[in-house]
Amino acid sequence: MAVKDLKGAEILKKGTWNGQPFSVSDLDAIVSSFETLGLRGKVPLKFGHDADHKTDGQPAYGWVDRLWRDGETLMADFASIPERVYEFIQDGMYKNVSVEVIKGVKAGTRVIPWVLDAVALLGADQPAVGTLKDLQGLTLGRKPAYAGGARFAFTQARKFSTNSGDHTTMDENQIKALIEAALKPVQDANAAVVTKLTAKNDELSATIVKMTTDTKRNGIKAKFERAVENEELLPAKRDQFYKFARIDDDAAVLHIADADVDAYLKDNKLEGKKAVKLSTRDGGGDEKHAETNGEEVTRRVELRVVDMGGKVDDGVALAAATRYVLSSDRKLARAYIENPRDKYEPNAA
Repeated sequence: MAVKDLKGAEILKKGTWNGQPFSVSDLDAIVSSFETLGLRGKVPLKFGHDADHKTDGQPAYGWVDRLWRDGETLMADFASIPERVYEFIQDGMYKNVSVEVIKGVKAGTRVIPWVLDAVALLGADQPAVGTLKDLQGLTLGRKPAYAGGARFAFTQARKFSTNSGDHTTMDENQIKALIEAALKPVQDANAAVVTKLTAKNDELSATIVKMTTDTKRNGIKAKFERAVENEELLPAKRDQFYKFARIDDDAAVLHIADADVDAYLKDNKLEGKKAVKLSTRDGGGDEKHAETNGEEVTRRVELRVVDMGGKVDDGVALAAATRYVLSSDRKLARAYIENPRDKYEPNAA
């Protein structure tokens, strides 16, 4: 079935109609409730008023698609009007409209001043609001600002429940829709605040983690650099720990225990390193040497072990260092083999 739309109909004006005054604020309240309750496509266009509900179940002949106020006039667009009904309006059989509005609709603890419930097409009946333009002009191609006819009737709405005193109580779905519409701006604002606070919290957390990580790393490095500076630890041993413990990894450094650092430094501490300095490549220079051939060999072997990152009580490391020292200095090797207790002569031929 073909349908048509009818746009820009005047349905109510500011004034007193059937003893009920309507202000501009009342018109705005009708528009507001239409939007808040999501009534687009739900308010029917019907034939005449049915104050006694004798014709419940009659079909809708269109639906209110849009509602707004223009000056002191309430305006409406209608959609999905059957083509035959549209022709009735076009032929002047139904020139006028009359609104049905509900006053004082309860929604929980809130009362909505006005709710549009239906719009009736009038034929022989006279509209209460006689100053509105008729609908026929909208269908004949005339160009008035808007057209329509209207009166209001306080009929009871079938989609809202029965009267309760001077108010009409909304059903559960209508209450839910109203509450959701009322809460949405607050929920949106709260969501924006939560999002902003979450971002700030994440930023602060990252800063705290960074500060904690840097403090931990700097503390560990300070211990190692102090040990190297005091010649209690070889740089190679320091670098070995840094690599093994992944000290430059932010996640890994937080898991390095202070006790493990202290134990490593203790296990690899050099004893007497400050008092003895020697190049293991030769015996020349200004370094202090031992008194006997045996002491000189022992001193060079221990320094070799230390320089290679070993311990002086490690038999394997000592044997390897001894072979190195004796093979690298044949003169010292011969003197040591002939008499380890003889005076060491570094410049002897």
